[in-house]
Amino acid sequence: MGVGIIMVVLYHYDTGLWFQKFFYPGFLGVDIFLFISGYGLCRSFERNKIHTFFRRRIKRILPMFLLLAIVKCSLYVLGGGYLSLSDWFFSLTSLSYWGTGGVFVDWYLCGLLALYLFFPLLYKLPVWGGAVLCFLACFVSVFFRLEWYHQCLLLRLPIFYLGICCYKHSFVKAFKSSLLIFGVAFVLFVVLWFNRLTHTFTIIYPLAPFVILGISVLLAKSKNSFIILKWIGKHSLEIYVTDCIVMQLISNHWILIPSIMYFVLLGLITPAVCFINKKCMCKI
Repeated sequence: MGVGIIMVVLYHYDTGLWFQKFFYPGFLGVDIFLFISGYGLCRSFERNKIHTFFRRRIKRILPMFLLLAIVKCSLYVLGGGYLSLSDWFFSLTSLSYWGTGGVFVDWYLCGLLALYLFFPLLYKLPVWGGAVLCFLACFVSVFFRLEWYHQCLLLRLPIFYLGICCYKHSFVKAFKSSLLIFGVAFVLFVVLWFNRLTHTFTIIYPLAPFVILGISVLLAKSKNSFIILKWIGKHSLEIYVTDCIVMQLISNHWILIPSIMYFVLLGLITPAVCFINKKCMCKI
């Protein structure tokens, strides 16, 4: 998780620093999140009743989503925009992601809420059923010209389901599943590449399982050497939301800062966001 959020942050903001070019495929950090989420949700689902499972998921993500939604809606209004009560409702419930109106908050958090909702169904699918579903998700994303934020979610379904497979089945079976899922996905992405129908991230995306495997091996050999990285991973959601807030402030010209100060500001705001999230989780 720690490596993933660092990759995403470096990808989100163009600092002009020489080392950032190595993090251009930083969107693979999202795939790390989703793979680990798919794996970890299985354990939670097996140990808890269905209502407890959903309560814990809501408790984890809802405070951070609402914070980001309120900030984005408020900045939109302060910038001269108008939001009706229904727009506020759609924005604060993530329905705006599905084209109902309101302010678009964030594709990842909205997509994560959807994956949480349908997780029990995904968990019960056999491997071949999950592979078919992943193929259909990629097929729809490729040939139906969806909005980029819907495409981002559908194309990440295979990596999320791969996390589920790795938990439920032996390594060999999970590896075979990954070859099937990502083999189909890769063929579709090659078609996209030659037809220029999609974003660059869909071409690099099939590398995600290998990136995750490499990072896992590295961290496994250095368990006691990444204390800071573990803290970052534990608070990856809070860091992600803080990153989105700072990016929104910059894009709306509410703050003008030198490139390197972006990371300083991120470091200063993140503890406050962590504190807010901790207090909110205690209330739910």
